[in-house]
Amino acid sequence: MRQKSILAGGAIGALTCFHLLTACTQSVPVDRVACAQRIRHLDEVATHLVGVMDTSAQAAANSKAPNVKMTTCKVTVHTENGELNSPDEIFLYQEQALQKNLVMPYRQRFLRLTPSNADTVVESRALHIFGMMGYCRL
Repeated sequence: MRQKSILAGGAIGALTCFHLLTACTQSVPVDRVACAQRIRHLDEVATHLVGVMDTSAQAAANSKAPNVKMTTCKVTVHTENGELNSPDEIFLYQEQALQKNLVMPYRQRFLRLTPSNADTVVESRALHIFGMMGYCRL
């Protein structure tokens, strides 16, 4: 799945409020090795989230369980002044829909992933949106 680019404007303009500098891009001295490890961990987490996942196995085993499809892709956020993404943050677009009604996703959101000060923790902030269904299609 290729990475998408979006312009921050309209409903997406709220993404700018999530653009916070984290420990790896601040002007204060930081441990560069620890910073690189946190960014590597961030990339690993994002890699696991990107793609298409579903609950078809659970739905087949339990007739009361819904069959849900979740599609996630990386996005780069731009404004008229340039990119918002810093090296230590990743934006994802994610939507979830019932397999029987994929044209009507019930959850659409942007996720902003950033490393935390703990080496094995990635922080996620969600911005719930509406009306962008199918954004991850190739």
